[in-house]
Amino acid sequence: MTPQAITRWYRPPELLLGSNCYGVSVDLWSVGCIFAELLLRVPLFAGESDLEQLNLIFKVLGVKDDIKVFESLPGFMDFQRREGIELEKLFTAASPDTLKLLKRFLEIDPERRINTLESLKDEYFKNLPEPTEPKDLPFFVRG
Repeated sequence: MTPQAITRWYRPPELLLGSNCYGVSVDLWSVGCIFAELLLRVPLFAGESDLEQLNLIFKVLGVKDDIKVFESLPGFMDFQRREGIELEKLFTAASPDTLKLLKRFLEIDPERRINTLESLKDEYFKNLPEPTEPKDLPFFVRG
């Protein structure tokens, strides 16, 4: 497999660092990036190069000991440890359940990242507002 899979803005750290061995967790990272973009109305990580993309990710999410999972990857660099930005400060209108799910999508360690079934069972999808009944949806009347 190739580390160049997925458009850069939605590419997880493991691919940006050159991993050729990956699973569906890369797609869940992408879902998290798109989810964040829907909330912010702009891309969360819009790097112009792979290195800038990594720096943007680590600026927001921080660099902690979980980065050690990438030590064997060809592009690994020993990034300086730092705290990230509290997502609550970036996503001021997001509910606690929204932020909890977003953080699980954007988990740095692919082994700890939420999987598809877990995400669909998340509280985010169980809370109000409930979906609108089809009979209550607006409709277009031709004149």
